Amino acid sequence: MSTASILRPVLAGAASVPSDFILSQSRAIEYPKEVWYCLGSFIFLLMVGNIVSILSGLRRRRKAVRKDAEGQARSEALSLRRLPLAVVNAWRVVAFRSVVDLGQGYSVNLAEVFMTAGYIVVLFAWTLINTTNLEGSRLDISYWAGRAGNIASVQLPLVVALGMRNNIIAFITGVSFEKLNYMHRMTARTVCVLLWVHSGGTIKIGLGPTPFAEGYMKAGLVAMVAFSVLLLVSIRPALGSYFHTKTFGLDYYIWPSFVLWGFDRAVRVIRLVTFNHSYFGFSTGLGTFNATADVVAPGFVRLRFRRPNHLHWAPGQSAFLTMPDVSTIPFESHPFTIANADLDQLHHSEAADFTEKTGQSVPASHGKDLVFVVKAREGFTKRLNEIAKKDGSLKIFIDGPYGAPPNLGNFDTVVFFAGGSGVTFTNPLFVDLLHRASVDAAAARNIIFVWAVRDLEHINLVYQDLLDSLRQELPGVTVDVRIHVTSMTSDVPSLRGSEESISAPVSPISVESPTKEHDDMSKIVQLPRTRVEHGRPDVRAIIEEAASLAAGSMAVNVCGPAGLTADLRKALRSPAAGPMSVLRGGPSISLFVEAFGYA
Repeated sequence: MSTASILRPVLAGAASVPSDFILSQSRAIEYPKEVWYCLGSFIFLLMVGNIVSILSGLRRRRKAVRKDAEGQARSEALSLRRLPLAVVNAWRVVAFRSVVDLGQGYSVNLAEVFMTAGYIVVLFAWTLINTTNLEGSRLDISYWAGRAGNIASVQLPLVVALGMRNNIIAFITGVSFEKLNYMHRMTARTVCVLLWVHSGGTIKIGLGPTPFAEGYMKAGLVAMVAFSVLLLVSIRPALGSYFHTKTFGLDYYIWPSFVLWGFDRAVRVIRLVTFNHSYFGFSTGLGTFNATADVVAPGFVRLRFRRPNHLHWAPGQSAFLTMPDVSTIPFESHPFTIANADLDQLHHSEAADFTEKTGQSVPASHGKDLVFVVKAREGFTKRLNEIAKKDGSLKIFIDGPYGAPPNLGNFDTVVFFAGGSGVTFTNPLFVDLLHRASVDAAAARNIIFVWAVRDLEHINLVYQDLLDSLRQELPGVTVDVRIHVTSMTSDVPSLRGSEESISAPVSPISVESPTKEHDDMSKIVQLPRTRVEHGRPDVRAIIEEAASLAAGSMAVNVCGPAGLTADLRKALRSPAAGPMSVLRGGPSISLFVEAFGYA
C-alpha cells in the first residue's frame, strides 16, 4: 500500500507532509497487528488452561478409587504439597466468586471486570501511544484518529467470533458460547467508542468542501450509523466497514468477519436439515417430528418430541427452538435448556454393565426423546401456554445442541443447587451422573441435589426422571436429595423418602379427599433418598457439609435466581471453602453457574 493512498483521504489539500508522518502511517499498519498478537496470546493462554483442566480431570479419574467412609479422616496440618491447588482455589475465589453488582439483578464477576479493563487499556494504549507530531501541527490528530479506525476495524472478526453459536473460541477455550456473549457485547461497545474517536478526529481535521463525494466516505458514514444504532442486523456495519477500509487496502481487517459469519450460518443450516429432515421431505422411521405440549405445572409447559438417533447432546446443553405455529415472526427462535439426559451417550460397555448390574435397560423414554420445560410469561411463551392447555401438537425445528456444560464424572463430590425452573439445567446433569456412578467406580462418591421450589406442584417438572434415577442401586455412592418448598404451610411436616429402592410406595398423608398438595407430597415421598423441608436452603451449611465429606475434588453447580447464585458465591468465599482449607486437606472446589438470561 502506497503512502499516497493513505494521505489522500486525511490530507486533501495539505501543502506539505511532516517528516515523521510516514513513520506514523507505518505504525498505523503495525499497531493493529500488535493488538491482535496481544489478544491472540490471551486466547492461547485460555486454550492452554482448558487443556490443562482436561488433563487434570483425566488424572483425577485415573486416581479415583471407590473407598469406604472410614479412612477418610482429613489431616488439619498444613501441606505445602497442596499449595498449587490452594493458589488455584484462591484465584477462583477472587476472579469468579467475587462480583460487582450493577443493579436490577445483574452483576459481573471480577474476571469479567479484569478482562473488560484489560481490553479497553490495550485498545486505547495502542491507539494513543506515539501520536505526538514532533514538528508541531494539526496532523497529530490524524495520527490517533486514523489509527483508532484501523484498530477498531481489525476487532470486527473478534466481535463476530464471540457472538457465534458455533463458536471457534468456545471450542478451543472450553468457555461456552452463551458465557462468551458478555465478551461479545463488551468488545462491540468498546469498538463503537473507538470508531467515534476515529470519526471525531477526522471531523476535527476537516472533511473538505465535498466530504461525501468519495464512496469510501459514504461507506464509512453508513458503517458508523449502523454500528451506533444497531440497525436490524449486524451485517450492515460490516459491509460499510469493508468498503470504507478497502479504499486504504485494509479490507483484510474486515473480510474474515464474513468468513466466520458464513461458517456459523452454514453449520446451523446443516444442523437444521440433519436433525429435522422429516420436514424437508427426507424419509425417516420416526414418523412425524411434531411435539406434544402439556401444562406440567401451573405456568410451566412441557414439550416432548422425537429426533433421529444421530442427535446427541451433553447434559446441561441448550437448543434453539423454532415453532411456526407459535411465532409471529418467521424463523423466530428461542433458546431453551434440554431438560432430560441423553443416556444413549453412555458408552455401550457402560450401558451393558448397567443392564447386568440392575436388570434394567436404559429407559426408552430418554433415548432420542427431547424434553423441554418452558416457563410461561408473556408473548411467545404465553401463546405456547395456550396451546399446551389444550394438550396440543405443534411443529418444532431444533437448532443445536449448544453450550459447554461441566464434565462431572471426574469429581469426588458433586453438589447441585436449583431454584424453580433452574432444575432443567441441574436435572440432566444429576440423572447422567447417577447412571455413570452406577457403572463407573471413578465417578462421584457423594452427590447432593438441592432444589428450592415455590409450590409442591413443581415436583412434576422432572418427577419421573428423579424417580427412575433414584431407584437405581448405587453401591458405595451417597445420594442426598433435598426439596425445599418455600410456600409450604407449616402444618405439613417435613418428610423423608425411603433410603432404598421402593417396592410399595406409601402415602404420608391419609385423608378421605386428598388435596392436590397432598397428592404432590405423596409423589415426593415415593422418591428414594429424598427429603422435603420448609423454607429456603441454608446454602453455606450445605457447602460446609459437602466439603467435610469430600475426599478429593468437589464440583458445585447452580442454576436459579440471582439471589441463590449470590448466596452460593458468598458461601464459597468462606474459610471452610477457601485456600487455607485446601492446604489442610480440604477439597479443591470448582463452581459452575448457569444464568437464567443475559442483560
